[in-house]
Amino acid sequence: MTKHITSFLLILSLNPLITKAQQNVAIKDQLYREEIFARLLAQDTNYCSFNWNTTSQSWEYPYKYINSFDANGTLSGRTQLVRDLTTSSWQNDFYTIYSYDVLLNKTEEKIQSWNTSLTMWVDRVKINYSYDIYNNCVEKLEQNQYLPGGGPFTNYSRETYVYNSTNQRIESLYQLWDISLNSWKDDSKTNFTYDLNGNETESLTSKWNQSISAWENDLKVTSFYAVNNKKTQTVVYVWDSAGSWTSSYKTGYLYDASGNEIETIWQIWSAANTWINSSKLQVLYDMNGKPVEYLNFIWDDPGNFWQNYAWYFYSSDGDCFSTLATSINTMENKTKTTGIFPNPACSSFQLKNMEGTVEIYTVAGKLVLSEPNATEETAIDVSGLSKGIYFVKVKSGNMVFSSKLIVE
Repeated sequence: MTKHITSFLLILSLNPLITKAQQNVAIKDQLYREEIFARLLAQDTNYCSFNWNTTSQSWEYPYKYINSFDANGTLSGRTQLVRDLTTSSWQNDFYTIYSYDVLLNKTEEKIQSWNTSLTMWVDRVKINYSYDIYNNCVEKLEQNQYLPGGGPFTNYSRETYVYNSTNQRIESLYQLWDISLNSWKDDSKTNFTYDLNGNETESLTSKWNQSISAWENDLKVTSFYAVNNKKTQTVVYVWDSAGSWTSSYKTGYLYDASGNEIETIWQIWSAANTWINSSKLQVLYDMNGKPVEYLNFIWDDPGNFWQNYAWYFYSSDGDCFSTLATSINTMENKTKTTGIFPNPACSSFQLKNMEGTVEIYTVAGKLVLSEPNATEETAIDVSGLSKGIYFVKVKSGNMVFSSKLIVE
């Protein structure tokens, strides 16, 4: 997934409104998205991914993931393959091996890369997990291997966790290995706060300042929940040079009637003291409620539209390209032109270059209006809605378009 992180960092660095601190927060949020993808990939045998090429306006850079399972049905290995466009064949890229204890706690995760000259898998990263008597993970140890042909693992990072009497994680300590001193040195620590329902409401991260031997504020994440304990919003703050918390990043979550998360939108706090779109993730489910597609978009600020970024989908036969041809052809052509207008809307709005069933949700995920069989000529009446922010979802065939709507 390093390629995706690098591309995301490049996109952020080109935006003059984004500070370095905000870039760091955005990278952490991108890592969170990679965790979402990892959970998706763990569900079935074959998944594929593509990245959007903004120059050719097409899906490229395909990856394929093939999972293997042990006798307990637990994920035991994952092969990541990359498409060689010159030979039109799949080539080995990374292989991950998972190990578990008798209680099925994951004890080791070993990542190997394919050495084309040696035609063999070579160890690169090893992560070991330790647990207490309550099966809480108390340590995560990462070791790396840097030699081209393989060799011994060396310490890189260690994360230890502390839990309260109800087995809630209340603190994590992240340390890096100091080769010169041959010991661990503190890097950061995070403390967690929960509400009465067990929902994590705040995490406070501090960085270790070696020069003064003290912890200093770094990041604060505040989360909000609906009455059904579904997370509705997360706001990230950074500790600025003036010694106060400054808004940096915001995440909003939208769910369907079954409680499935269907959309996540990330926004950043700009120098103009306003929230501006950054990226969004849409999740599509099959009739059994299983996520089968993840669509990742980034916001094109000058063009004022959502631009394709990455696409992950389930492929039962492992043939990424047949699914690509049948599922995404219309989205390729309409990414820049689909939308709703006017927005903000006073009394009604219409669809642009699309048609289907229109659903309008509150920010808490409550369905407040539905218009079946809407076309570009349909004026969708919102005069009965209270002023505020809503989410519009348009279902057209097996594709879903989502957008924020402001009612004035």
